[in-house]
Amino acid sequence: MRAVWVLCALVSASAPAAADERTFEFLGGHGCTVSEDTRDALANAGFLKPYTNAILDDALARGVAERQGDYIVLDDSICTIRLPDIQSRWSVNDPEIEAMAPYIREEYTIGDMTYVDEGCFFRAGMDGFVALNGGDVEAGYRDYMQFMAAAIISGEVRMYSDNPLRTPPGLQLLSGNCADLPNIDDIRRSHDVLVASFGDWVRASQAVSVCGDYREYGDPMFPIRAQGVDPMGDEDAQPAINALLGIEWMLITVGAGWRDGDRSDDKGVARPPLCHVE
Repeated sequence: MRAVWVLCALVSASAPAAADERTFEFLGGHGCTVSEDTRDALANAGFLKPYTNAILDDALARGVAERQGDYIVLDDSICTIRLPDIQSRWSVNDPEIEAMAPYIREEYTIGDMTYVDEGCFFRAGMDGFVALNGGDVEAGYRDYMQFMAAAIISGEVRMYSDNPLRTPPGLQLLSGNCADLPNIDDIRRSHDVLVASFGDWVRASQAVSVCGDYREYGDPMFPIRAQGVDPMGDEDAQPAINALLGIEWMLITVGAGWRDGDRSDDKGVARPPLCHVE
């Protein structure tokens, strides 16, 4: 016991140090939020529990971390939220995945405007993943969410529309020949924003959203402004954007497990880092 106490004291006295920075960088992929699952992830990644506890206790003592219910939330002065590291057992190049997203080209008219849906779309939702899991709906749902979240992060799958009034047939596969699209450059540019602004979106949501409240994802205009749109500016001068960027960020957080009680038939409730506990 004495050895552990001395170890903790030494780590605390050295903060901030390299051990702290490695811990905070790792936690950035968990929304800079410590939960029981996060502690397990730290241990599995080789972070020793005495070091972790000492670093977190030091951050709490310095006022750069806060207890919120069962969670510890780290301040942005010591921890930068980044896209989570989500693992999927599937690749976009797997034949089972490619079969779920066949190429389509469909035209339809709304008023005097003609729109075209072109590309490889996952039109059956998670049904294919349920089948891959032997009909187990919950296993299929989790498999589906983890694959989609990981592939959105990599840019190999997107939920993209340049019009907020127009929803695509589904999530879109962008690997191989499926990336041969007239608007692929706009889609790629929007992915840069998805990566760069994710952490800011999470922090903004956390600041204004109370866990358990109806407004779980903060300001709905944040994804629009993050893409360089001036809501009060000249409409013709606005850049091409993904009107569904906010939905992509939401899907990533579901795949990361940042909702409590999330199931195939129940979206569960947001938890830190997506909201704060009062």
